[in-house]
Formats: sequence, C-alpha cells, structure tokens
Amino acid sequence: MSLLYECINTVIAVLISISSGMPNHSASIQLCVQKLRILIEDSDQNLKYLGLLAMSKILKTHPKSVQAHKDLILACLDDKDESIRLRALDLLYGMVSKKNLMEIVKRLLGHMERAEGSAYRDELLYKVIEICSQSSYLFVTNFEWYLTVLVELIQLEAGSKHGRIIAEQLLDVAIRVPIVRQFAVNEMANLLDTFIVSSQSNSMYEVLYAAAWIVGEFSNELENVEPTLNVLLKPRQVPGHIQGVFVQNVMKLFTRLATTYMENGDVNGLITVSKKKKIIAYICRS
Repeated sequence: MSLLYECINTVIAVLISISSGMPNHSASIQLCVQKLRILIEDSDQNLKYLGLLAMSKILKTHPKSVQAHKDLILACLDDKDESIRLRALDLLYGMVSKKNLMEIVKRLLGHMERAEGSAYRDELLYKVIEICSQSSYLFVTNFEWYLTVLVELIQLEAGSKHGRIIAEQLLDVAIRVPIVRQFAVNEMANLLDTFIVSSQSNSMYEVLYAAAWIVGEFSNELENVEPTLNVLLKPRQVPGHIQGVFVQNVMKLFTRLATTYMENGDVNGLITVSKKKKIIAYICRS
C-alpha cells in the first residue's frame, strides 16, 4: 500500500506540473482519485491520512474529481483519530458547491451534536462558518437558511470561543443582504428573548451584542417592537460594552414605539410607553 501511495503521489505531481500543456488527462486524475479512495478506506490510519493528504493536492486543480467522493470524506469525520478528522474538514472547504453546501453543513451540524471534546467542536463550528462565508458567500443561495444555521450553532455550542465570529456573521448578513433583513431582525428578537449565556462562555456574549444592534438599527422591520424593548430592559449581568449597546438600542426602540403610537393617535399606548421612560432614564444614568 505504501508503494501504491508513492506511485499515486508521483503521478499527481507530474500531472499537476504539466496540466497547462496537457489538458486532456482527466482519466488519469480519475484513476488517481479511485486509488486514493482505496487508501482512505484502509484500516491503517497512516495510509488513510496520506490518502487524504494526496486528495487535497488534486482538489486544488481538479475539484470536481474530488467532489464526487464527498461521502467518503464526510465519513472520515467519524474517525477516532483527530488528525484524520481535521484533514477531512480541510478537504470539505474546497469541495463545497452551491448544490452541496446545505447537505455538507447539515452533516457537520450532526457531527457537532455527537462530537466529544470542546476543541474539536470549536473546529467544526469554525469550519461551518468558513465554508459558508468563503468568497463573500459565493455558495450561499438562501440567506435565511444561513441565519438559521448561525442560530443553531449558538444553541449547539454556547460555550464556544467563537462567539465573536458568529456575531460578525450575523451583523454582516443583516447589513449586506436587505432582502433577508426582516427575517434577521425577528430571529434576533427571538434570540434575545431565549438565549442564556453560561458563566464559562464569555465570548458568546458577543452574540447578544450583534442581536441588540440589529433589532435596534432595523427596528422598522420588527413585527412587534414592545416585547423586544421589554427584553432589552431586563436586568442582565453582561460586560460593559454589551450593556452599552443594549442601552443605545433601547433608545432606538423606545423612539420607534413612541412615534408609532403618536402617528396612530393611540393615547393609551403613549401612556403605557411613557412609563418605561423612567426605567430607561435610570438605566442610562447607571
């Protein structure tokens, strides 16, 4: 088997080096991939790792030849050897297309649910985001789906160190994709109402930062402003910069709500919302 690997590796190196002058060698590439599959399916962990390593070389120049074997690569995510799992994750990044993105992400989320060890779970979370956001979301065809994926990542891994990355993705999508903004705002309103941060997941507080900013900045997209305002007014033990964005966007929601009642001539609504004014003033002073 070791000799087989060396032969395949040599052929790959030659084919890649002459690819510009010999365009019709797809059959040879396919043969190499088929032989590498034998190595990856072998019980020897070293051969499996070498097979994945050689597959990554082919992926750079002939991605379609490797994409056909995504099920084999996904199966490697269940391997007991973490180095093989991580090598398979690296391969998946280059195997993504518009057609298979949702399937691959679904499989990765399933692995997150079963995975043991926070380091590997963190790597899976990061890879999901990296896969989806590559080349300015080139392969994402449904941004509502992507937002639900981000929310699911928050729910699956509240103790992750990647809270800031998730927050950046939430903000980026909400700002850059107007067509999905209403969905994003209402998802963030639900998140603020339900998300509980554990004492060991300080980085995930950044998700609350993003959610509060989005509901305040795009409050005109909110289906129901007052419940979200009440959620932001709830006492929370959060870092200062998170509390600051809460206060800032409480003011935006209060203004939006008061303006709506005034425009509709709703006296009772104005009386109700004016009672919150004292609470907001107290929060701002403190």
